[in-house]
Amino acid sequence: MRSSSSGAGIVRGSTRRLAVLGLLAVVLAILAWARVFRVAPGIRWWAQLAAFLVLAGVLLAAVRAQHARAMGVLQASEARFRALFEQAAVGIVIVDPEGRIVQANGSYCDLLGRPEGQLVGRSVLDVTHPDDAAEAAACVEGLLSGERRSCQVEKRYVRSDGSIVHARVTRSLLHDRAGAPAHFIGVVEDISERARAATALRVQAHLLDTVKQAVIATDLHGQITYWNRHAERLYGWTAEEALGRGAHGLTADSGGGGLAAEILQHVARGESWTGEFEVRRRDGTTFVARVSGSPIRDATGEILGAVGISSDISDRRALEAQLRQSQKMQAVGQLAGGVAHDFNNLLTVVRAHTQFAVEALPPASPAREELAVVDRATNRAAELTQQLLAFGRKQLLQPRVLDLNATIRGVAAMLRRLISENITVVTHLAPELSPVLADPGQLEQVLVNLVVNARDAMPDGGRLLVETAETVLDEHDVRHAAADLAPGRYVRLVVRDTGTGMDEATQARVFDPFFTTKEPGKGTGLGLATVYGIVSQSGGGIWVESAPGYGTTFEICLPVHRATGEGPAVRRSGESAVDDCRRGSETVLLVEDDASVRRLVRRLLAREGYTVVEARHGAHALEVAAAGSQPFDLVITDMVMPEMSGRALVERLAADRPALRAIFMSGYTDDPRLQRGLPVSDAAFIPKPFTSEALLRVVRGVLDGAVPEGGVLVA
Repeated sequence: MRSSSSGAGIVRGSTRRLAVLGLLAVVLAILAWARVFRVAPGIRWWAQLAAFLVLAGVLLAAVRAQHARAMGVLQASEARFRALFEQAAVGIVIVDPEGRIVQANGSYCDLLGRPEGQLVGRSVLDVTHPDDAAEAAACVEGLLSGERRSCQVEKRYVRSDGSIVHARVTRSLLHDRAGAPAHFIGVVEDISERARAATALRVQAHLLDTVKQAVIATDLHGQITYWNRHAERLYGWTAEEALGRGAHGLTADSGGGGLAAEILQHVARGESWTGEFEVRRRDGTTFVARVSGSPIRDATGEILGAVGISSDISDRRALEAQLRQSQKMQAVGQLAGGVAHDFNNLLTVVRAHTQFAVEALPPASPAREELAVVDRATNRAAELTQQLLAFGRKQLLQPRVLDLNATIRGVAAMLRRLISENITVVTHLAPELSPVLADPGQLEQVLVNLVVNARDAMPDGGRLLVETAETVLDEHDVRHAAADLAPGRYVRLVVRDTGTGMDEATQARVFDPFFTTKEPGKGTGLGLATVYGIVSQSGGGIWVESAPGYGTTFEICLPVHRATGEGPAVRRSGESAVDDCRRGSETVLLVEDDASVRRLVRRLLAREGYTVVEARHGAHALEVAAAGSQPFDLVITDMVMPEMSGRALVERLAADRPALRAIFMSGYTDDPRLQRGLPVSDAAFIPKPFTSEALLRVVRGVLDGAVPEGGVLVA
């Protein structure tokens, strides 16, 4: 625009000079003519006129030559302006005070994707993105008010195809000779690439802020150059506080930052590094972090700094510890169950032969008292094996739909007798509690064991709290539970004491069998192991919280029972009408893989008049049954045998014998179907070790049809 004004000035100046020179030429010609006329009055008038015309012509020729030179300068100036305007790499647009486009160069037209003919006469607002119109108008108002000589804005244009282009516009206002606004001139620079790059950076920053890991970048001196949102949450420092500071001080490990320095050393050599260590937050708390560090390189491959990605793996470490504990407990439980099974077979033989020896002695024999000691030891050993089975989750539960509050009230008097007078017992029982499906006798054992454990932890007295409530475990709760639980509603039992408490090492082993902190001879170490097994086999979970000097809390969660039935019908021999040990004459198929137990049972049955057909295992029993040489009235089988279980054997035999009667024996059983009833209606289960009276009573009861359909008769 300045070049255009200069050109117009040249034109006006040249015209004025031409008029002045022409007038001067006429004046000079007149003066010259008058002079000549005075000097040579004798010259004729026509000669004087000719001289005048020649002189005027010379002067006018000089004036025309000067005008031609001025016009050449003007045209060259106009050509330079046009070339600069059209060939400029940035867009140039001239707009009148009303906002209409007067002229636009090629770069501006290319930027908008429109020819100049479609732009001239249109308002610049027609091609401006609506969201940017207000800012552009504010820039114009500032120029018109005189507050600014120029202004710069970044705005978006709408191209002819509807696409958007980002531009930086620098505007100036030109005035006419009277000082009134004449035109706006705008220089428009395409910044779309920069805008896209900025958008990409914003997206990348947003993505880094949304990841659930701390992302930290540093230079080679360890000064922080980037700190994402999760780093703020993980370490406690805001980005404003962290940027520019040393990473050693903000993410120091418990060893004083040595590992952070080690990471930078690896990165400086172009190496990546990964490790796990304990780091400190701003508030002083610590957590276990997994950190991966890698070098940051420029386009030439030169290392500029390091980027580290860290995450809190404390929960994962805890879950791994819980998994290892669960696997250990499962392995020990499997071992305990196997030992109990074999031991119960031995106890069965010892108990029965002890009874045989007692029966063979005269009533006044001193040996009877010795054998009574053996019998009592056998009973004690049987109790220990039952505790092992409870821990190993191999015992046969007799579940009932019951009210946990009623169970607690039922044993309250017994619990108070177990503790000393200097211990205060407090119960907080929820007024409304959903039922659970559990073995009431086993739940009573859980309560007794926990109360005894609390009593021993308070030798100088204290307070014992027994509390019930109903709770809901969500995905987070069950994920962090040591037991295999599902989300849902649970009944919660809490037993809390104010005793000596336990350290972490003791808590880690508190449920291990035979682990005890008591003096030798003061405990077997099976009490809490039994509790763990009973709760786990009942589908629940148990947790312990403790600290030295702050007491101990055991929390048990049992799933709420939603079914309408009450599980299998289970009766104990003492509650049954089956108290008859009468002799019999029926034939019994006896299947037992342990030869000593098989001989013992055969002897007991044979001396009472029964005919016994023996089989060493399930396959042998099927062969005996298929031979059919001696039909049998009853099958007595061990539950756990190699190749074929007792249950599978009875199911095979019952396929051809709908009225089959059966008795199952076992030192333990891990068959969960047994808790839902036995495979035939006339069946019973007798646990090892058993007495001869118990076995004969169950045999007679099954043969006489005294077992309820689908029931389990436990001797």
